[in-house]
Amino acid sequence: MNKLWIYKTLIVLLIAFNGTLIWKLNSNHDLHHPPHHKRPQISQVLDLKGAAKKTVDSLEIQHFKEKDVLVAHLREKRKNLLRLLKSNNNFEIQEILQDIASKNMKIDEMTFNYFHKIRGLCNSLQQEKLDKLAERVLLPPKRLPPPLHR
Repeated sequence: MNKLWIYKTLIVLLIAFNGTLIWKLNSNHDLHHPPHHKRPQISQVLDLKGAAKKTVDSLEIQHFKEKDVLVAHLREKRKNLLRLLKSNNNFEIQEILQDIASKNMKIDEMTFNYFHKIRGLCNSLQQEKLDKLAERVLLPPKRLPPPLHR
């Protein structure tokens, strides 16, 4: 009776563990892109205080809220584009590509304006830090091409 109870407990624990693991792996989390709230706030990086900190924090929340909507839309458009790989419907393909380009341009414009607004609230030392950060965001390092599969 004691062994049977141990086996039943182990089976229940294994099922619970596997269920949790499957749920975590299938959830829509992007493991390469940490949530915005886990990154240091730009006001902390720039060491802003008082009204400037409140303004920048508000701008940051607004920026990422709008950007996340556009990024989600881009992801859906790219999924739609991949579905059309075998299609000959050039009109629909071009329409999706134009929408993707438009959304990317909007994200770049929003990001530039975001940094520009923040820059106006900074002193010269903070502006130097912001300029370096903006350069990393707006000009990410060149990625190597994927390896060729032979």
